[in-house]
Amino acid sequence: MKFLTTLIFIVIAVAIFGVGQALYEADVADNTTRDIYNLTESIFQWNSSNFETTKINMTDVINNTVTRQLLLNHRTKNILYKGFDFFGYSVFEVSKWGVEFGYEHPEYNFLAAAKAMPKYIKIVIGLVVAFLLIKLIIPLFAVCYIIGGGIKTLYQKYKKKEKPKKNKL
Repeated sequence: MKFLTTLIFIVIAVAIFGVGQALYEADVADNTTRDIYNLTESIFQWNSSNFETTKINMTDVINNTVTRQLLLNHRTKNILYKGFDFFGYSVFEVSKWGVEFGYEHPEYNFLAAAKAMPKYIKIVIGLVVAFLLIKLIIPLFAVCYIIGGGIKTLYQKYKKKEKPKKNKL
């Protein structure tokens, strides 16, 4: 699972760098320049989630269990909203950085890397599947070896019982 998330992050990073490089190439084609920092600051603005906080009056306790449940729900909601705020803000800042990096470094060919990415993803997925099959084959071989040894032992015991006894006269 860690591999898949890492692969997704790499694809997203290359795509974001490619956006900055495409902006640079558009500016070169138009023979213009732009302040990429002001552009990213004006376009990528995280709208922080605002939510209403409610005060729970602890003096008017009607039912202690209900009050505890309300407090738990309120605190869980605060944690979720602040967590989503942090995640969204982080994604926006990383996106700004990626576009600026791609714009400032046109010598790197991020667009070609983005086009070649599916081929590399297929190769990596093939290697992962091969690795998993190897991990599966070793225990499967061990089970077959144990079963084969058991069959061989049973056959030898059965053959030993079938030997005719010599008559002593």
